[in-house]
Amino acid sequence: EAATSYWLRYWVVFALVQAVGIFGTMVPVFGSFVAQHPYVLYICSELKLLFFIWLFSMENLLGAAASDEKALMAQTMPLTLFHDHITPILLEFEARVADMVSKATWMSLVHSKVERLFDVFVMVKLLSEERKDWLLHVIEESRTLLVPSISLLMPSFITKFGVAYVQFVVPSAKSTRALVATKRRKFAGNNSTEERE
Repeated sequence: EAATSYWLRYWVVFALVQAVGIFGTMVPVFGSFVAQHPYVLYICSELKLLFFIWLFSMENLLGAAASDEKALMAQTMPLTLFHDHITPILLEFEARVADMVSKATWMSLVHSKVERLFDVFVMVKLLSEERKDWLLHVIEESRTLLVPSISLLMPSFITKFGVAYVQFVVPSAKSTRALVATKRRKFAGNNSTEERE
């Protein structure tokens, strides 16, 4: 479970660093500078490589010293610090984009109608109940992707923002929520074990 938590944090930080790099090249002033001086991209790539080597090696070097997860050393690991400071911003950004279409509106205009259609499919045995539940979950989650999908109809400059959002921000937010849920289950399991003793 510690390995899963580590890699979830790592991939969230990795995706966000990649997103910052991509969004940075889309900013008109910096993007035109990079277009005129392509060696800047090579330097940025080398800096990203050094950053991730440092991040990975410091976690492994300092990890041997921090045997307890709750120790001060474990809380000050570079990956943990980056993750803990970046994820609140990430989750707020993702929530703002997702809430451009409110959950209540989405449920009443889209989800409820699709659910009725799927009920008919289940009734005529074109769809199983499990598959219906899974598809409804996908429909519910697709609310997050509605605004970025609109960028597909825009000029390529704007489409790149939508693609980068879907490619990096959405998976990072989902991974962060999975990590938080894992920590809550672990915490709840520890509390119930202590109460039994």
